[in-house]
Amino acid sequence: MLHVFVVDDQNTNRKLLAKLAGSLRPAVRVHEFASPLQALDAAATAAPDLVVTDYVMPEMTGAELVRALRAIPECIELPVIVVTAYGDREYRYDALAAGATDFLLSPVDHAEFKARAGNLLVLRRQQRIIRRRAALLEARLSSRTRLQEEELRHSEEKLRLVVNTVPAMVSAIDPQGRCVYINNRQGVFFGVDPEIAAGQPLDRVFDADYAQRHQALNATILQERSGIQDIEERLADTHGREHVFLTTKAPLYSVNDSISSIVTISVDITERKELESSLWNQAHYDALTGLPNRSLLHDRLTHALTRVHREHALLGVFYVDLDGFKDINDAYGHSVGDQVLRASAERLGQRVRAADTLARLGGDELVAVVEGMRSADEADTFASKLLDALRDPLPAAGLRFQLRASIGIALSYDGQESPESILSQADAALYDAKAQGGNQWAYYTPALTARAQRRIQLEGALRHALDQDLAQLGLAVQPIRTLEGDVLGHEALVRWEHPVDGWVPPHEFLAVAESTGLMSELGRLMLTAATQWAMREDAGRIAVNVSPEELAAQGFTATCLGILERTGLPPQRLELEITEGGLMRQDEATLHRLDSLRRRGVSIAIDDFGTGYSSLQYIKALPVDRLKIDRSFIAGLAGDADNRAIVAAALTVAQHFGLEVVAEGVESAADAEALAQIGVREMQGFHCGRPTLVARFSELL
Repeated sequence: MLHVFVVDDQNTNRKLLAKLAGSLRPAVRVHEFASPLQALDAAATAAPDLVVTDYVMPEMTGAELVRALRAIPECIELPVIVVTAYGDREYRYDALAAGATDFLLSPVDHAEFKARAGNLLVLRRQQRIIRRRAALLEARLSSRTRLQEEELRHSEEKLRLVVNTVPAMVSAIDPQGRCVYINNRQGVFFGVDPEIAAGQPLDRVFDADYAQRHQALNATILQERSGIQDIEERLADTHGREHVFLTTKAPLYSVNDSISSIVTISVDITERKELESSLWNQAHYDALTGLPNRSLLHDRLTHALTRVHREHALLGVFYVDLDGFKDINDAYGHSVGDQVLRASAERLGQRVRAADTLARLGGDELVAVVEGMRSADEADTFASKLLDALRDPLPAAGLRFQLRASIGIALSYDGQESPESILSQADAALYDAKAQGGNQWAYYTPALTARAQRRIQLEGALRHALDQDLAQLGLAVQPIRTLEGDVLGHEALVRWEHPVDGWVPPHEFLAVAESTGLMSELGRLMLTAATQWAMREDAGRIAVNVSPEELAAQGFTATCLGILERTGLPPQRLELEITEGGLMRQDEATLHRLDSLRRRGVSIAIDDFGTGYSSLQYIKALPVDRLKIDRSFIAGLAGDADNRAIVAAALTVAQHFGLEVVAEGVESAADAEALAQIGVREMQGFHCGRPTLVARFSELL
């Protein structure tokens, strides 16, 4: 049985490597060592067949352990794999210079480990077979009797038979550079007859490049009297196909301790190298766009920051987000969205130099890393080029899509930032660019970090409130009145009292909920609390805002009807408010869900009407009952002829389609009087009554 030493001072890593080694086939015996010194003592007593060691250990490094092992005669040709979490090339060079056979990065890919370790053990086993046979052959040659010579010939024939069945190319070359033997596999690969090759100089059997390379390697072995481990060679077969071989060379000694021949074993590892390349690409490149992924971006950004620190150049990180991409996914499906994303990445990639990096972090988020800029003006120019790249419509799935982008820019002047921190800075700047309306870029400033941290803190606190402390959330209601002051109903509003910060402005925490996927849960709780309160207080119609995220959920209709059934509120007393822009983005399935609710008695209102640019034809097709004219047209209505005309036009449209109208944001008696003159009968705003906190969610749910 073959023996494998696993050396690592970290218990978890050692156990994992031992488990991987133990899964090799055929079975091996695994010996674990927390101390490299203990491993050396054990190797001096009985040399193993393979050593797998960590690089960084308290007593000595992996490279030092390799050197110490090579000092043990029985371990000179022992295969050693060094494992480390450090990706620096210096560690790799140090380990390989010390005599390490192979080098793996941690965390270790299981399939790669098994492939590498398995190949080395195969080579080790083959070396032992060949050496045992060769030793037997040389022992028999020392006998001068005919019987011994006959037995020697039989042994040689057996050795040739064994060598010809080995899945590797095997050859023996004498010290003068003549072929003693090549096995059938090597003969077939190079198109050489093994019988004719015997006794011929190396350069007459193989091509000049192969012959010169191996003559030089053999000369080194003759001089140093030691083998050479694991040389990777690229060789072409008789059909011109390139293969990758892992080659090992070892001297064979005669009875007088002189080198009689040099045995070369070459194992075809082409499939393994292709698998390694495929695995590396999968680990470092995005499957959809072919761009570097987050892992490779981190590596390149690390090196770029190092160069900035050394060369005092300017580095720019451009965090790009495609505005409106989610709407494309929602409206046309992810297959079309993927095509749009690929086309966008290709367009943007055309504006990035080969020396720079464009990577995809996930979703519609891309990051460009640009080195060697001389000033912030160049950053402006580059950001402008990125926006220009998307100016022309993108073709996808037989359609053309007009995209815009928001860009957050973080600059490094000295390379002191970490990859994580400069990406975080660019992300904060991106959020600022989107908050300003998108289709523009914004630079990072320290104030943005505070905002980003505030958003993260609010998200965590809001999750806690939703999951564990509903008493923080409150239901406020604002009356909807007639011109005469009669209460027709109320609009339900959510309020949040943070345990430390106090009352959080609604626009602040609602934006966090929308961007983090919490809106569906918050909306469900809000709808339940509002209907429960309306039923308890017999408060007439209750209007509840619904987000596009909630509308798009397939189970939205069932959720609404289930809440009404549990609270006992008649559907006719519930009104769902959807913003004009949010309603325009919905697909046919969503509109069907709204129509289904409407047929059951629930009324539908378009909130913030006048801000979404919807067409009259579109309004006609929508399943709605009421238009709520946006407050931007109501404020100062008495003195604004243009807004009065807009409100009058909206009223005419609503009446034509048989819709009710509510004016939002009525804050003065003058505005109320102006609405009355136009003919609007329902209104809402501070003039009609301010929002009033009526209950905590914990009391209603």
